[in-house]
Amino acid sequence: MTVGKGSNVSAEGEPDVWSLVGDTVSVELESNSIVSGVLYARNPEDGTLVLVTGGAEVSDVLFIQQSSIRNLARAEEDASNLQETVHGCENLAELFPNVDTNADREDDLQSANARFEQIHKWLSSQKIPFEVVDKTFKVLGSTRVTFPYKERDCMGPNETVVMNLRTYLQQLP
Repeated sequence: MTVGKGSNVSAEGEPDVWSLVGDTVSVELESNSIVSGVLYARNPEDGTLVLVTGGAEVSDVLFIQQSSIRNLARAEEDASNLQETVHGCENLAELFPNVDTNADREDDLQSANARFEQIHKWLSSQKIPFEVVDKTFKVLGSTRVTFPYKERDCMGPNETVVMNLRTYLQQLP
């Protein structure tokens, strides 16, 4: 991964991604697509970036694995409204105030269990190699689908596998 103009570089020549946290950045992915938003955080263990996207309001939170990043640069565009929103929050849940976090837990558990069964059945019928470890699907060795088995709960190193699984998960109730 390279970091574009406007960023700091450490003594070892490694890009200082930490200096970009809180700034509006543009991320060029290996798939040749570009996403922009406010860099909320970086996982120090695996380099995954947490990018908050949107205009005046937050529209999405993206988790971008380091291996899928071709270039990261401070963006030229003004996203000061989004930056103010992100800077003012202590955790990601605050960015989505309209999400009902007090939903009926029993219904959620029943829905998650039903999704688990549907995913298990689908993966088996498609002859996709998987195993279940502590109620987490491990698909093709490295992609994980965790409780409650929704689109956002699918993560892995292979963008194609993750996108295909997320497409399937979107169709589940």
